[in-house]
Amino acid sequence: MAERLFADDLDLGPDGRIYLATHIYNSVLRLDPDGHREDIAGHAQGIAGSTSVAFDPRDPAMLYVTTTGGILSPPGGKPEPARLIRLNPNYSGYRYIHRTPHLPLSA
Repeated sequence: MAERLFADDLDLGPDGRIYLATHIYNSVLRLDPDGHREDIAGHAQGIAGSTSVAFDPRDPAMLYVTTTGGILSPPGGKPEPARLIRLNPNYSGYRYIHRTPHLPLSA
């Protein structure tokens, strides 16, 4: 059982572990069935205000993460553009695979 766990969203991975978007903690957390937890992605991978996580049903090895850009808790002191990030949580170093560019809300 995991205690004192704060997350905005979660998804169950194909490996049986739970993956969580921590929002104000600017990370993605992996939770093992025994309660062990590990940050698998953070600001270095583009995570700033992670709000949701979801595994790709066509490629279950890939995890999508949406971010707010850190509006509530900016990692660099200033909010960044919101992004959709595609991660491989099993890759050593957990580098992001793709990060969407900033798109303006109006033309």
